[in-house]
Amino acid sequence: MGLLYVVVFGAGIVVTVMHDRFQDEETSAIFWIAYGAVIAFLGFALAGAFVAALFLPPKPWVWVYHLVLICLGLSSVCCLPVCIPLLIQWLKPDVRTHFGRAPA
Repeated sequence: MGLLYVVVFGAGIVVTVMHDRFQDEETSAIFWIAYGAVIAFLGFALAGAFVAALFLPPKPWVWVYHLVLICLGLSSVCCLPVCIPLLIQWLKPDVRTHFGRAPA
């Protein structure tokens, strides 16, 4: 997911820089610049969130952080085949114990 959002960040930069190629009589240059900037910002922020998850220690709050990231992946249909089994494994007691969370 981190690599996917790095690509999204790059796409936002491309749209911002090359806004004149996307422009037509219905949309202005300001729209494409703003659109590219928003896409680049979201790609950068989400790439940072997913890459940071790789370096976090196993603490109780990190288990919740990873759970939120898994749920973000569930918002995309193409990620469902990976995220659903990952979510099932993530909720198991041995994973919760590894992160210092008492199993429910």
